[in-house]
Amino acid sequence: STETALRLMDEETVCVVLDTHKASFVEAPDIIKESDKVVLIDHHRRSEEYIENTILDYIEPYASSTCELVTELIEYIGDNLKLTKFEAEALLSGIIVDTNSFTYKTGVRTFEAASLLRRRGADTVDVKKLFSENMQTMKRKSEIIERAEVKFKDVAISYVNETYDNGMVIAAQCADDLLTVKGIKASFVLVKLEDHV
Repeated sequence: STETALRLMDEETVCVVLDTHKASFVEAPDIIKESDKVVLIDHHRRSEEYIENTILDYIEPYASSTCELVTELIEYIGDNLKLTKFEAEALLSGIIVDTNSFTYKTGVRTFEAASLLRRRGADTVDVKKLFSENMQTMKRKSEIIERAEVKFKDVAISYVNETYDNGMVIAAQCADDLLTVKGIKASFVLVKLEDHV
C-alpha cells in the first residue's frame, strides 16, 4: 500500500515512474512527493503537467512503448543483467500491446528490442497465450462491435451497455478492433463508470 511504501522509504529510495510523466496519472502520487530520487521513463510526448526534479529522464516520444525503452536500457547495461523468462515476456508483451502486434508506431529500434528479448528467453507463443481471452469476453466484444455505427463516413462509435469489472479494457480493445475496419479513421467505444461516461 502507499502507506507501507511511505514507511519503508529512506534517503536511498529511488522511485521509478514508467509510462507517464504526469504525477496525477500514477497510482501513488504521495510517493513521488516524498521521494528525493525519481527516475522517469516514458514514451509519451511531454505535456504541461510534468514531474519535476528527476535524477534521470528518459523520455523518447518516437519509441513504440516504455517497454522498448526499458529493454534498451537493459541492453546498455550488458549481459551481466540476467532477465528471467517471465521478465523478458512481460517486456515483449508490453511492446506488442503498444504497437498493436507490431503494426503501429514501430521502427528498427522496436524490432531490435523484441529480438533482444527473444534472445533473453521470451517465448512468442507464451506471450500470445497471455492475450487469450475467455469465451464470455469474446462474446461481449462481438456484441459491442456489432452495435457500432459509422458516422461521418469514417468514424465508428459503439458502447458497452453493461457494467463489467474489465469494461475499460474491453472498450479499448473494441476501439482498436474497429480501427481495423476498412475506411474507419477514428473509433470511440463509450463505457459507463459509476456516475460518468
